[in-house]
Amino acid sequence: MSRHSWKDQATQPKIKYFTQVKARPPTFVAFLTGKAQLSDTDIRFLIKSLKEDFNLGGIPIRIMQRSIPRKTAANSSSNNNKNSSSKVHKKLKSD
Repeated sequence: MSRHSWKDQATQPKIKYFTQVKARPPTFVAFLTGKAQLSDTDIRFLIKSLKEDFNLGGIPIRIMQRSIPRKTAANSSSNNNKNSSSKVHKKLKSD
Protein backbone atom coordinates (compact mmCIF):
# COMPACT_ATOMS: atom_id res chain seq x y z
CA MET A 1 0.00 0.00 0.00
CA SER A 2 2.95 2.35 0.49
CA ARG A 3 3.53 2.32 -3.32
CA HIS A 4 -0.02 3.51 -3.98
CA SER A 5 -0.58 7.24 -4.39
CA TRP A 6 -3.40 8.55 -2.22
CA LYS A 7 -5.36 11.65 -3.13
CA ASP A 8 -6.06 12.46 0.49
CA GLN A 9 -3.91 10.92 3.23
CA ALA A 10 -6.63 11.52 5.83
CA THR A 11 -9.13 9.28 4.01
CA GLN A 12 -6.61 6.49 3.42
CA PRO A 13 -8.06 3.21 4.73
CA LYS A 14 -5.85 1.52 7.31
CA ILE A 15 -5.22 -2.15 6.58
CA LYS A 16 -4.57 -3.92 9.88
CA TYR A 17 -3.56 -7.13 8.14
CA PHE A 18 -3.94 -8.94 4.84
CA THR A 19 -4.09 -12.71 4.56
CA GLN A 20 -4.73 -15.44 2.01
CA VAL A 21 -7.73 -17.59 2.92
CA LYS A 22 -8.16 -19.78 -0.16
CA ALA A 23 -5.85 -21.16 -2.86
CA ARG A 24 -8.14 -21.85 -5.85
CA PRO A 25 -8.79 -19.14 -6.93
CA PRO A 26 -6.39 -17.14 -4.77
CA THR A 27 -8.61 -15.31 -2.28
CA PHE A 28 -7.37 -12.71 0.17
CA VAL A 29 -9.03 -10.86 3.03
CA ALA A 30 -8.05 -7.30 3.96
CA PHE A 31 -8.91 -6.45 7.57
CA LEU A 32 -9.50 -2.70 7.82
CA THR A 33 -9.72 -0.51 10.91
CA GLY A 34 -12.60 1.91 11.16
CA LYS A 35 -15.47 2.22 8.73
CA ALA A 36 -13.50 3.15 5.61
CA GLN A 37 -13.60 0.63 2.76
CA LEU A 38 -11.15 0.19 -0.08
CA SER A 39 -12.31 1.75 -3.34
CA ASP A 40 -12.42 -0.14 -6.63
CA THR A 41 -9.19 1.64 -7.64
CA ASP A 42 -7.45 0.47 -4.45
CA ILE A 43 -8.57 -3.13 -5.02
CA ARG A 44 -7.35 -3.04 -8.64
CA PHE A 45 -4.00 -1.72 -7.41
CA LEU A 46 -3.70 -4.55 -4.87
CA ILE A 47 -4.60 -7.19 -7.47
CA LYS A 48 -2.08 -5.77 -9.96
CA SER A 49 0.63 -5.65 -7.27
CA LEU A 50 -0.03 -9.25 -6.19
CA LYS A 51 0.12 -10.44 -9.80
CA GLU A 52 3.42 -8.61 -10.41
CA ASP A 53 5.08 -9.52 -7.09
CA PHE A 54 4.15 -13.22 -7.17
CA ASN A 55 4.15 -13.79 -10.95
CA LEU A 56 0.48 -14.82 -11.05
CA GLY A 57 -0.13 -13.72 -14.66
CA GLY A 58 -3.71 -14.32 -15.81
CA ILE A 59 -4.91 -16.03 -12.63
CA PRO A 60 -8.05 -14.39 -11.21
CA ILE A 61 -7.57 -13.00 -7.70
CA ARG A 62 -10.35 -12.21 -5.23
CA ILE A 63 -10.03 -9.66 -2.45
CA MET A 64 -12.63 -9.40 0.30
CA GLN A 65 -12.83 -6.71 2.98
CA ARG A 66 -13.65 -7.01 6.66
CA SER A 67 -13.95 -4.19 9.16
CA ILE A 68 -12.39 -4.43 12.59
CA PRO A 69 -14.43 -2.36 15.05
CA ARG A 70 -12.47 0.09 17.12
CA LYS A 71 -12.21 -0.66 20.82
CA THR A 72 -13.26 2.13 23.13
CA ALA A 73 -12.08 2.59 26.70
CA ALA A 74 -15.55 1.69 28.03
CA ASN A 75 -15.66 -1.57 26.05
CA SER A 76 -12.18 -2.66 27.07
CA SER A 77 -12.79 -1.94 30.76
CA SER A 78 -16.09 -3.84 30.75
CA ASN A 79 -14.34 -6.78 29.06
CA ASN A 80 -11.65 -6.72 31.74
CA ASN A 81 -14.31 -6.79 34.46
CA LYS A 82 -16.02 -9.76 32.83
CA ASN A 83 -12.72 -11.62 32.52
CA SER A 84 -11.74 -10.97 36.14
CA SER A 85 -15.12 -12.14 37.47
CA SER A 86 -14.95 -15.32 35.39
CA LYS A 87 -11.55 -16.11 36.90
CA VAL A 88 -13.08 -16.07 40.40
CA HIS A 89 -15.67 -18.68 39.40
CA LYS A 90 -13.06 -20.97 37.87
CA LYS A 91 -11.05 -21.51 41.05
CA LEU A 92 -10.59 -25.14 41.99
CA LYS A 93 -10.91 -26.57 45.47
CA SER A 94 -7.80 -28.17 46.86
CA ASP A 95 -7.62 -31.06 49.34
